[in-house]
Amino acid sequence: MKLNDGLKVGAYNPATGNIAPDVVSETPDANYLASTGYLIKIYLAPNVEIKNGVTDGNLANLQWGGKYGNTGYQVPAYNMWVNQSEGFQIVRHTFKNSAVDGLYMQAVGERSFLDVIPNTVVDTCVFQDCGRNCYSLTGGANIDIINPIITRPGHLATGIGTHFSGPEAGLDIEAESGNPYNIRIINPKIINCGKNALMTVSQPGVVNDVVIYGGILHSLSEQGAVSNTGASRNIKFKGVTIIGGVIDPGTLMGNESYTFEECEFLNRYGNDYAKSYLLNFKVKKFNGNTITFGIPNETVSTATININDQDGVLYGLYSERFKENRLIVYGDATNITFENSLGALNNFKNAEMFVDSSGVTGGIVKLLVETCSSGISGLSTNSTNFTFNTTMDKDSIKNIWYARKPVRAAGVLTPQSDTNQDIGSVDGRFRTAYVDLGVIVKDVSVPSNHYRIRVNNGTIQAVIDNN
Repeated sequence: MKLNDGLKVGAYNPATGNIAPDVVSETPDANYLASTGYLIKIYLAPNVEIKNGVTDGNLANLQWGGKYGNTGYQVPAYNMWVNQSEGFQIVRHTFKNSAVDGLYMQAVGERSFLDVIPNTVVDTCVFQDCGRNCYSLTGGANIDIINPIITRPGHLATGIGTHFSGPEAGLDIEAESGNPYNIRIINPKIINCGKNALMTVSQPGVVNDVVIYGGILHSLSEQGAVSNTGASRNIKFKGVTIIGGVIDPGTLMGNESYTFEECEFLNRYGNDYAKSYLLNFKVKKFNGNTITFGIPNETVSTATININDQDGVLYGLYSERFKENRLIVYGDATNITFENSLGALNNFKNAEMFVDSSGVTGGIVKLLVETCSSGISGLSTNSTNFTFNTTMDKDSIKNIWYARKPVRAAGVLTPQSDTNQDIGSVDGRFRTAYVDLGVIVKDVSVPSNHYRIRVNNGTIQAVIDNN
C-alpha cells in the first residue's frame, strides 16, 4: 500500500493553496494544515491482526509546505495509526518512507496494574526512513515488540532533506495520552538514528516497566543512543549492546530508575565516534557491564562518565548495585582536557570495577570515586596509566593495582567455621589495625580462659574476658 505522488505536507495558505510561511507554535492554526493522514487507521479494534505487507509513505514524491508545529512537520502523516486497540497484532510488516511516523500507537487513559489488558504484539516488523520517529508509542500496556528492525529516522531518512521533525527517534515511548507500562522489547536492532535509538518521556504521565532484552541500540548523536526525560520508572536493559551515549538529563528519575545487567557500552563503531559521548544517569542496578571507551582523536573537554546510585547516599546504601563491571579505555590521554578526566562514579557502596588501561598512551586517565566505597573484589586496573584518583596499591603477586578505598561492612563479621579462618597471612599482612577496646585472644595453655589485650594509661594489659 503506497501513497500517491504529489500529496501536500506542512503549512499551506488555506485561501490560495500556496505554500505558507512556517507556522511554528505549540498550538498551530489548523487552517494551515496539510497532511497525508493515515494509510491504515485502526480504532477500537482490539482483535485486528495484520500479517506481512508494506506501507509506503512515498516520501520522495511529497510536496512540502512550510513547517508546521513546534519543531519540523508535526502533522498527522503516518503509515499506520492505532488507537484504543489493545490486543492488536501485526507480524512481518514493513513501514517505510513516512513523512512523519511509520507506526503511531496510543491508548488514551489510565491503565491500572490490576486491569486485565489484552496482549498487543508487534512482531518481526521493519521500520525505515521516517521523517520524525519510526515508531511512536504514547500509551497502552502489555505490549510485546519482538525482533524489530528500525533504521534511519529523522534527518537520516532517505530523501527527507530538510523536512525532518523532532524527536528523530527509532522508538519513542511517551506518556502523552496515558501511562505506558509493561512493555517488552525483545532483540531489537535500532540503528543509524537521527537522534535517540530509544527514548522515554514521562510527561505529562509516567512511563513504567519497560524491559529491553538483548539486541542493539545505535546512535552516534550527541543526544545519546538512549535518553530519558521525566520521572520514568523501571527501565531495564538486559544483555543489550548500546553504541552511543545514555543520557537522563533531568533529576526526576526516582527510586526505580535504570537497571543495566550484562550490557555493553561503546562510544565508537568502526572509525566513527559518538559525538560528545556521555553516560549520565542514575541506576537501581549496574552489574556485569562492560564500557569500552576509545579516546577520540580530538579534545574531550567534558565528562564522559557520570553514573550515580539512585538513592544519592554518601558512600552508598546497598552493596549489590555496582558489581562485576569492566571499563576498557584506550587511546591518547592527552586528548582529555576535562579536569576530572573521565568523570565519576557516585555514591555506590562496595563498588566493583576492573579497568583495562593497557591501551592508554601519553599520560594518565582517571575516574573519580570519592563518594564510593570499594567491594571485596576492588576497584582495580592493570597498568599505571589509570587511577581512581586515590592511592593505588599493587597486588603482591600480579600486575593489578587496587584503589585504596574502604570496604564498608555493617553488623558483625563472623567466620564460617570457628577457629579455622585467618585474617591476613604470612605473605599478606595487614599494615595497621584500628581498635578501641582491645583484642581478645585464647590462652593456649588454659583454653577456657580468654584475655583482652588492651592499653591502659600507656601500659599494655592482659585482662581475663570470658564473656
